[in-house]
Amino acid sequence: MDKPCPEIRRIERENYYLYLEKNDIYACIKVGPRSYWKSILFNGLLLLLLNYGVHHLLLSQKITTGTRWIWLLTLIGSLTLIQNPAIESITVFQNNGVQLSTVRGYIFLPHWLNERLFSSTEFITQDKIVDLVINEGFYAWFQVMCYLCIIIRGSDKLKRVFLKYKILLEDQKTIYNVCRECLYSAKDKEKMSLSSKVRAYLNE
Repeated sequence: MDKPCPEIRRIERENYYLYLEKNDIYACIKVGPRSYWKSILFNGLLLLLLNYGVHHLLLSQKITTGTRWIWLLTLIGSLTLIQNPAIESITVFQNNGVQLSTVRGYIFLPHWLNERLFSSTEFITQDKIVDLVINEGFYAWFQVMCYLCIIIRGSDKLKRVFLKYKILLEDQKTIYNVCRECLYSAKDKEKMSLSSKVRAYLNE
């Protein structure tokens, strides 16, 4: 039996990109910086300049005792602190749940290895998910911010999706529609539609 061919889309914005992949079984949305490779190149140059500067300073000050160790510690510290830009994703598995993940990693490693070794992942099972919503919040100077989040059964806090990027509302609506369409089966949607009609009738 042939596997369903996924629908793939890529949306480019000023500061980020959206990568959408979905079929009848799952939906995956990734968000990352639009200039991902430029960011990695910039971090690489920053790393080289920092270590060259420290090495040159040690030599100019004629610090010979422990020079190699100081430079080695600087190299290790800079490699640890200067990381790749974050790539966040939400993957919805129909009738199973939602997986949230964030990948950063280190600039000297290939992306597939960073994804395998330094990926932060959380899986929320279907029975714990009440709904996926676009919520409104306030930040500095009372500016309104819309963000995508998951309502988890038994939790008094919303689980926010995509923490690193300010995603446009129209893109959040796209993500919301894609995820919700995959999260719920036809029977679930029918039940939810029926319950909403009942609530509307009782409120009349």
